[in-house]
Amino acid sequence: TLYRYVALEALRPTLFALFGLTAIVLTTKVLEFSELVINRGVDGSSVAAILFFEAVPVAGRMLPFAVLVGALFALGRMGADREILALEASGIAPARLTWPVVSFAAVASVAALVMGLEATPWSSRALDAQLAAIGREKPWANLRPGVVQRFGGWQLDAREVSASGDRLGGVMLWTP
Repeated sequence: TLYRYVALEALRPTLFALFGLTAIVLTTKVLEFSELVINRGVDGSSVAAILFFEAVPVAGRMLPFAVLVGALFALGRMGADREILALEASGIAPARLTWPVVSFAAVASVAALVMGLEATPWSSRALDAQLAAIGREKPWANLRPGVVQRFGGWQLDAREVSASGDRLGGVMLWTP
């Protein structure tokens, strides 16, 4: 039951840290993709799917940091509430608290590994498919200033793109 207690104490701060760190990293992407809804006419559900597909690999990379923050927070709270002292008084050595934390970290490491090996490639493929679908429906939505866009063998580079995507300036076009 000690294992379960310590792991559950670390779970809530870990999930909070995972959500917070992922949200912080994705903030710039959210602002970038909000422009698709506001100016380019892409529906919100498509942008929400894009953000989810962007969040999956970020969450996989943030999970180890979140586990570290969650474990430190849980053990710090247990120390501040004198729970570790109570465990010592009942005959449990403080070193025994490391095994629940190590077990929790091992499970989270396996989850991060699975996210890195399985969920991230799936997310990348789904993101490419979503962006291609948006590009077929509204070709102007993917145009970004200074970014080379490929259309088959053709390549388009526009230095200036209006907010709605209907006017281009400084255009260079490469043909096959």
